[in-house]
Amino acid sequence: MTFDAGGPSAPTARILDILAKHQAHSTFFITGEWANQNPDLVRRIHSDGHEIGNHTMHHPDLQTLSDQGVCTELSQAEDVISSLTGATTRPYFRPPYGGRDNRIRALAAQIGYRTVYWTIDTLDWQTTATPDSITKTVMAHIGNGAIILMHAGSQVESATLDELMTKIEQMKYQMVTVTQVAG
Repeated sequence: MTFDAGGPSAPTARILDILAKHQAHSTFFITGEWANQNPDLVRRIHSDGHEIGNHTMHHPDLQTLSDQGVCTELSQAEDVISSLTGATTRPYFRPPYGGRDNRIRALAAQIGYRTVYWTIDTLDWQTTATPDSITKTVMAHIGNGAIILMHAGSQVESATLDELMTKIEQMKYQMVTVTQVAG
């Protein structure tokens, strides 16, 4: 399970509580802007044992930026997040909107990042998302090594997560960080 954090923050504490209840760790891809606005949540994510990856400073479509602009977005987010946690966001980076191409991947790699996408998109950011639609999407595509895209700012995700994690556990899958999947 992965959570992008760049929008609202209200549901994040509940999501962290549910992950703790299930003794599960996730990877959070955090924007520098979100980190600046939510330093206590960033520290909690880190202290709770979750992995933090880079989601850029301002959440732009990187394909519209110059090479220097892409590197600046990643570097600024790294500086903000590492100043809060004492840990680097390397080696993982997720491009906003999934916007990537060979240039973006190469630029990220040059400054120490591996680009991480997803295999299951819960579409929790859509206004039509419901707990049922999220659960059906995940359960229809779950498998070994699946990377589920969720959002730390999604109210519907926070309402769905406990039941969804229980169902995943009943199928004997273990929820782990990207490092554990890649390991």
